[in-house]
Amino acid sequence: MRQDIIDYFNYLSSLTQEHITSFELTPIRIQENMYISGFRRRNIGVIEAHVQNIEHFVIKNSEFSMEVRRKTEPTAELWMDIDLLNKETVRTAFNDLKNDFYQLSTFDILHMEYREKTNSTSDYVTKEENIIFENKQLACRTAIKKRKDCISIKTKFTHWGNGQKQPSMTTPMTDEEFAEMEM
Repeated sequence: MRQDIIDYFNYLSSLTQEHITSFELTPIRIQENMYISGFRRRNIGVIEAHVQNIEHFVIKNSEFSMEVRRKTEPTAELWMDIDLLNKETVRTAFNDLKNDFYQLSTFDILHMEYREKTNSTSDYVTKEENIIFENKQLACRTAIKKRKDCISIKTKFTHWGNGQKQPSMTTPMTDEEFAEMEM
């Protein structure tokens, strides 16, 4: 399974001409309130799943029953090595996410270059990520969350629609600019 996910990252990288480090799509339910919303490459051969706890409730009527997510934002989330998850769960979530991606007519790539806050002032390690999202709103949320953990961050969004690459905005951007930009 690990090799299938690595091959898929290679496919996404060749499609976009970018080194894709992760992708996030509509969360796939794996248990009661547990979902997998994406996968990322940490290092060579290290693949992690984005596991989220998203609360939901069931509305029951005598004629029908409907399950509704309470919020779109997870109450808890973590990146977990896929070796710690059931292989069939990982396979199912990966195949569902891959199929969801193939059905998208447009998607957005968030390019981030950042330096995380550390206790050492001499730590100047800059990290770079290229993340595929199904829409710009999710990409912006991720960029805003990352701002809280970083000393410096540069972001750029690229929109892909109908096979066409359409660069959007280059930043550094303020939080106000994020809030005002069209999604």
